[in-house]
Amino acid sequence: FTKWTLLVLLIAVAVRSVFLSYEYPMQYDEAWNYNYFLHQQGWNSMVAYNNYPLHNLVTYLFLKVLPDQTFTIRLPVMLFGVLTIISVFIILLKILKHETQALLGAILFASLPVTTYYMLYARGVMPMLFFCWWAYYDVVRSFQKRFHPNRLALFHSLAAYTMMSYSLFPLITYSYSIFYFVIRKDYRQVIFQLRSLLLFIGCTALLYLPLFLGTGFSGGWQSLQTSSNLNALHGWFYHNYSEFTTGHGYAFYMALMDFSNYSCVSMKHL
Repeated sequence: FTKWTLLVLLIAVAVRSVFLSYEYPMQYDEAWNYNYFLHQQGWNSMVAYNNYPLHNLVTYLFLKVLPDQTFTIRLPVMLFGVLTIISVFIILLKILKHETQALLGAILFASLPVTTYYMLYARGVMPMLFFCWWAYYDVVRSFQKRFHPNRLALFHSLAAYTMMSYSLFPLITYSYSIFYFVIRKDYRQVIFQLRSLLLFIGCTALLYLPLFLGTGFSGGWQSLQTSSNLNALHGWFYHNYSEFTTGHGYAFYMALMDFSNYSCVSMKHL
């Protein structure tokens, strides 16, 4: 029953996404991104400042093999959305050990207005959430002392390369995790967290190296007033700050982590 319900959910979400894609015309941001990064030279996404490098590269590959139209531009976020819903079910099932609760979590995630929104418009948020969910799973496992530091760093790095403003969040979660194990004097786990943190920084820096070289390692403060200068990392820190203070994704992420930790502790006392 659970698997069939999940299948019906995925079909319904896919139909919803296709319908909305044809119902709503291309947004200004989508058109702007297409003109600068997707129309002719996809490698621009690697060397010029943009918020969604990995998303743009994936979308560019879709445009090389499919018709050049709005639906094709939006197709990657639809597919990532379906994969994310599946991931939510699998991750919650692994954590909660309860099929019905995992299914309800997947239904809730699929029903969120923000999920509908970011499965419609061609932005890097949904691909970021896909990697974010798997990073979240490893964060939960790290508190259970059952995680792979390299895998956590990889998911964090891919999420950061998918959406630049994500970069701030892993630094906060690593800081919290290190503090958590330090006060418990579990220095072996502290070493694991530090190793994962350093690997995350190294992988992310390597992924962004072409962009840093393309922008001349500029902080881009002169471009805070405009988005027309693609040769500067304009407002990167401001963008991070605004995403962290107003982004629903972070609150949702932390709420789920607290809920999962509480559930794991509760189950141990049953």
